[in-house]
Amino acid sequence: MDSSSIEGSFGLWEDCTYFTMKEELKFFPKYLAIPAQRSLAKEGIAKLYDLSRFTKAEIKELRGIGPDSMTKIKEDMFEEQISFKVDKSAYQ
Repeated sequence: MDSSSIEGSFGLWEDCTYFTMKEELKFFPKYLAIPAQRSLAKEGIAKLYDLSRFTKAEIKELRGIGPDSMTKIKEDMFEEQISFKVDKSAYQ
């Protein structure tokens, strides 16, 4: 049996990496418009957790990231207990 073709109700076994179905959907925010997905990819953001390297303001500046996209992103980040990088210049 080929490990790349094993599918289960809890996720996929692919290239020796187990993904839950939820993580697979978070692999790249599929609910965002294509321009937003491209902007995120250009910044090296492939998973929801990657957003923690950026401030909220930096993400808002990206092409295709509007209020609706930010709301969805923030909700998912909150659910996964991930936060944006703190903008330390705002406190100086």
